[in-house]
Amino acid sequence: MSKTKRITALVLLMLLTTVLCSCSEGEKVIKSSDGKYQMTVPESWSDRMEEADKEILLSTGNKADNRFVMVSEVSAESRGSLSLKEYLEIFTSYFANQVSDFTLGDPESVTVNGYSGYQTRVSGQTGGEDTTYWITILDCGESVPCLVSWGFTDNAEKAKADLDKVINTFGPVV
Repeated sequence: MSKTKRITALVLLMLLTTVLCSCSEGEKVIKSSDGKYQMTVPESWSDRMEEADKEILLSTGNKADNRFVMVSEVSAESRGSLSLKEYLEIFTSYFANQVSDFTLGDPESVTVNGYSGYQTRVSGQTGGEDTTYWITILDCGESVPCLVSWGFTDNAEKAKADLDKVINTFGPVV
């Protein structure tokens, strides 16, 4: 192989490495304030607990990309005799009343990291922005975590794909 071809091959290899490295963002594991749960998020996401209400166990996101997730929970005992789907409907009704001009999606069965649950979509206006929320309720035995994720409606499908990657890492601390 001539010296020119080797240099060209080396330059191409360096360019390919640069492109691959710039496309894949690192990840980090964050834990809930009570130490029970964790999830893996992109490295660019930050802890947003300072902005969260006291009942929120985990709040994270990336303001530049407008992707956010918050986690709260109730005990299975607090849920009482309500099915998980009924509890989702009650939680969603309460939540939707905080959003103007909202529309509700139908609950869908989901499995997150081995836990069964339901997810529904709430779209509407919050703070003058068209926003889409996905509310996910999981049955974790003695607790019922509620994960609320959201992004702007104009890119809702891309936001959902990004947020589902994060949601699907949710689980107990290992």
